[in-house]
Amino acid sequence: MPPTTAARPKKARLDAPSSSYSSPEADEAEALEHLVRRAAAEVGCGAAGVAGCVALLAEGLEVPFIVRYRAHLVGNLGGPEAHAVADLWRRHRALAGSRAKVLAAASGAGALSPELRALVLAAATGDELDDLHAPFKPPARGTLAARAAKVEGVWIVV
Repeated sequence: MPPTTAARPKKARLDAPSSSYSSPEADEAEALEHLVRRAAAEVGCGAAGVAGCVALLAEGLEVPFIVRYRAHLVGNLGGPEAHAVADLWRRHRALAGSRAKVLAAASGAGALSPELRALVLAAATGDELDDLHAPFKPPARGTLAARAAKVEGVWIVV
């Protein structure tokens, strides 16, 4: 069976994914394509092997199983390379969840502009996303003792 076009990502520059997405599915597809290109460049392996490894990781398989029993799908990826791809995959999933959280908070506050959406989608680290999320986070409630001190008739025993 010939490989599908999904297993062979297009050649493109290794910069942040573009922010002109049309839908969440397109966001995820382009982010995965960017992840495959970035991982292939970092690991020094072919993009087809990295794409196969990412697809297997997405199915929930573990790296030792992939390397040992699915070597025909990942090409020349060895253990260390597959672990590096898995680490990038975990970070990608964490950033994707953070992006969704920031977009939902901004949308709920009615402040989601195309510029903010582009900034959120182009953020490459968790710190950048935290900075973008800060204006939409609920204020800190304080410690339990501080909240209890505000209530009349509550005694705090030290």
